[in-house]
Amino acid sequence: MRIGASQAVTHPPNEEPIRDRESPAVKAPRDTVPERRRTEDRLRESEARFERITAHLPGMIYQLVRHADGSFELPYVSAGSEELFGLRPEDIQHLGLLLVDRVHPDDRASWDASVAESAATLSDWHWTGRVVLPSDETKWVEGVARAEPGADGRVVWDGLLMDVTKRRRAEQSLEESEQRYRSLFDHHPDGVFVLDRNGVFVSANPACEVISGYSPADLLGRSFVPLVLPELLELTTAQFEHALAGTANSFETAIRHRSGRRVDLDVTNVPMVVCGQVGGVFGIARDLTPQRELEAKLRRAEKMEAVGRLAGGVAHDFNNMLTVITSCSEFAASRVQNDPAAMAEIQQVLDAAKRAAELTKQLLAFGRQQMLRPRWLDVNAEMTRVTGMLRRVIGEDITVLTELEPTLWPALADPGQLEQVIVNLAVNARDAMPNGGTLRFQTANVTADQIGQRVHPDVGPDRYISLVVEDTGTGIDPAVLPKIFDPFVTTKGPGRGTGLGLSTVYGIVEQSGGHIFVTSTPGAGSRFTVLLPRAIQGHANRAGPAGTVHRPVGREAILVVEDEDAVRTVVRRMLAMQGYDVIEAANGTEAAQALDAREGRVDLLLVDAVMPGQNGRAVVEQLSARWPGLRVMFMSGYTDDEILRRGLMQPGVAFLSKPFTPERLANAVREALDERR
Repeated sequence: MRIGASQAVTHPPNEEPIRDRESPAVKAPRDTVPERRRTEDRLRESEARFERITAHLPGMIYQLVRHADGSFELPYVSAGSEELFGLRPEDIQHLGLLLVDRVHPDDRASWDASVAESAATLSDWHWTGRVVLPSDETKWVEGVARAEPGADGRVVWDGLLMDVTKRRRAEQSLEESEQRYRSLFDHHPDGVFVLDRNGVFVSANPACEVISGYSPADLLGRSFVPLVLPELLELTTAQFEHALAGTANSFETAIRHRSGRRVDLDVTNVPMVVCGQVGGVFGIARDLTPQRELEAKLRRAEKMEAVGRLAGGVAHDFNNMLTVITSCSEFAASRVQNDPAAMAEIQQVLDAAKRAAELTKQLLAFGRQQMLRPRWLDVNAEMTRVTGMLRRVIGEDITVLTELEPTLWPALADPGQLEQVIVNLAVNARDAMPNGGTLRFQTANVTADQIGQRVHPDVGPDRYISLVVEDTGTGIDPAVLPKIFDPFVTTKGPGRGTGLGLSTVYGIVEQSGGHIFVTSTPGAGSRFTVLLPRAIQGHANRAGPAGTVHRPVGREAILVVEDEDAVRTVVRRMLAMQGYDVIEAANGTEAAQALDAREGRVDLLLVDAVMPGQNGRAVVEQLSARWPGLRVMFMSGYTDDEILRRGLMQPGVAFLSKPFTPERLANAVREALDERR
């Protein structure tokens, strides 16, 4: 009922009306006076009970009236207004319609809409929003009311208004917490999932799709069991049961991706406790594929380093022997020029030595132990030159196509080694096309972003020249592809190839500061991409020694420092034959003694780069400190000293690789002597 409504009192016609101050003419029978008093007492008791109830109810009871003209009135407000708003009921009525005037501006539209709907349909009113108190404090309130029609088009609401600020803040905190959890759940790079006690997916984040190939929607309602590899199912199930028993655990397992490939995972299971009971398992699965690939690269790098060091050591000694064999064979040939039979035999020795030298060069290349002479290089020009040669030898049934970038950046590379890279890749492609096909060469300017560091994380943030060699051959077996650049791995049949071709390419490219990648589809061909570093200002733009067809002579003094007696002897003999004054030393100490004896009067110091005890560079630094201005030329079959390698790359430093012939030695020495004149 509405509070404050007037009520009429009736009496029988034969009774005397009641006389009072307001109605002196009204008389009432004597027996009705006590009854009226009892009625008034009951009414006062009822009102008192109502006031006590409203005073103890949480919130504020009110009556709100909307008149036909759209204005509002608050005929009744309970004492709960003091706790809710800090105002007495009469103050609220005096201030004028707190509920209407004090609704927060951002919530006024929802207030108006809810009141209008309740008034139009006479339906119960329910609204939650903010009100601004006279103190400018903002509170969240929730109101409920029953709508009734009144006279003259009025609508009357009798209702309750409660302070829900604490509840609303708790809800907001919970909502923010859920949003944070959802954001973490959705954006976590690892697969995050929840399983019920039966091992069925209750939820899964988007990363689970990356790992498994199945979307979260596909996983929901599905057991984890079919995903796990059979050989690891017992382990995985046991760990799941341990988590259900209340024990968190971490372990490694593997699943079958939707595409069919194996995915190794590192899984953490945590029991989900709800109301004191384990209701399921919360899990995180990390894809171990990148880690496995990195571990494989590390193992491969360690293996390559070990094999490379072994190969380098063998090649060093072998090159020393080949230097002696080649030189002595040429000495012998010079004495039997009139004996065709003897010359033929000596030529066979020289040819065998040449082939052996090429083999040691391959060993050094894949072991990254050879000495490179990088310079500014026009890769397009080099490609045009080499492909022109290849067209004549690669076979008429193979079509050679070139697509060269006209504005290609210059590369920093050793031209001789780049030629070997191109030739090796071309020969490999030719052997993959026994029935003919197409061999395509492409060049382009690329950056790390264009290459895709996610696919190739080893590629740095540099700019590169891309050289692509692509064929339409038989392709590479997927089982062989991951180890295609390992030494002695071959895609050819038994008895064909040494297995050093691609490992040589890999060694040259990596030692040059570049990268090489391969993609292949069996039956559709292979694509090798070589990335060479772009040459920038400051890089040396010079070629190596350009030999001549004759052996120049001289009269200068040359100090030869070489620990191998046989090599030192043939070098002395070769130089002496050209007229030079040769002084020998087996190590740095003997070299210092020889220089002191000659008071530093030596025109060229010819020193082996790798010697026991004290390497060639240390010898040069020691002697140059005492005798500044020494001309120096290094010789070696290889070097495993990175500092020495960088020193030999400096401008003005001459280098002669072993094995060498008397002609190469004479030309290199003459050029080193003439360079500073």
